[in-house]
Amino acid sequence: MKITFVQKQLNSKITENELLKISKERSDFVLFPARVLLDLHHSPQESVNRYDSILDQWMDVSEKHKGVLIAGTLYRKLANGSIIESVPIIQDLNFIDHYDLQKPNAPINQTSESETVFIMAGVRFGLLAGKDYEDQSILEALQKKGIQTVFILDGLVNTRSYEEDLEYFFQMAQDYDFNIFRICGYDTKKKILGRSLVATPSGIQWKVGKMEEDKDIIKTIHFAQANPFL
Repeated sequence: MKITFVQKQLNSKITENELLKISKERSDFVLFPARVLLDLHHSPQESVNRYDSILDQWMDVSEKHKGVLIAGTLYRKLANGSIIESVPIIQDLNFIDHYDLQKPNAPINQTSESETVFIMAGVRFGLLAGKDYEDQSILEALQKKGIQTVFILDGLVNTRSYEEDLEYFFQMAQDYDFNIFRICGYDTKKKILGRSLVATPSGIQWKVGKMEEDKDIIKTIHFAQANPFL
């Protein structure tokens, strides 16, 4: 399994240079942070108006890279008029599905029940965004389904120190027997920090350095996992 992490400043466009780098990697998965293309000053009601524009930007990325895009988060309006924060999943210029956040980050009407487990590129994986990874019941539900691979899209204020963050995700990997692939965004005020990492039950396999918490980073890793469908 080949995974590309795209750690970026939130509310910033994906540049042509980044598109070129991503396309050259030919990864199975490309991970983007939650809220990467959203204006952090906009309300969910304001952001939902940009749904089509943001999805078009992701399609531009998919045109350059045919693998699976775990494409940050956006706000969308459901048939009943409620608004929800979701992760669009895209592959080879095809919109595949949304993952709807289970634990909202804002006081919006949460009524959708999307899938939490997906099978793509030969891998069965769980997907978490926002505050979902802090909810024990959500983690236990993934564990009961036998999920080994978990992608976490982060882009929120974090009060843990750098060292505490590493310990937090290592402990989670141990407790639930997960291989965790966490992609982070950051803001210019350094309230939201870029601490992308890979945590497994045996330890932290890769992490962004402490001096790179406010840096744009594109990193590709190869990860061998036995029995990905178990």
